[in-house]
Amino acid sequence: MKAGRRADPWQNPPPGLIAVGEVLTTQGNKGEVKVSPLTDTLERWLELTRVFRVSGTCTNELWIENIRFMRGLGIVKFRGGDSISAAEELRDEFLWRPEEERPHLPEGRFYLDEVIGVKVYGPNDCFLGTIAEVLQSGANDVY
Repeated sequence: MKAGRRADPWQNPPPGLIAVGEVLTTQGNKGEVKVSPLTDTLERWLELTRVFRVSGTCTNELWIENIRFMRGLGIVKFRGGDSISAAEELRDEFLWRPEEERPHLPEGRFYLDEVIGVKVYGPNDCFLGTIAEVLQSGANDVY
């Protein structure tokens, strides 16, 4: 794990940004990277023209030149990243987008980061606890 890499993008994200993917590794030798999209709808990635990389106190804008999907992963080429060494720089990094650019969900649907910290009550207004994390298994999310 790189120094400064966030282990959980939902805990203490950079102000005004939301995580949209995690760079897993490089793809080929022309600067492409494999990205694990943090969405249940891969097509949302097709709407993106740029994402941000946050490293320490620096935020860099990355313009998406091309994206395709392979086995549930995004294969992304960023403008100016034409070598495997440029792609290696992004390995294990989370990619972010401005929160105000996030698509709106239908009534009653929520993004995962919106439920972290929500207080849960049972019958008779009995406090059960606060949602600390969401575990994503193959079949369903566990709160």
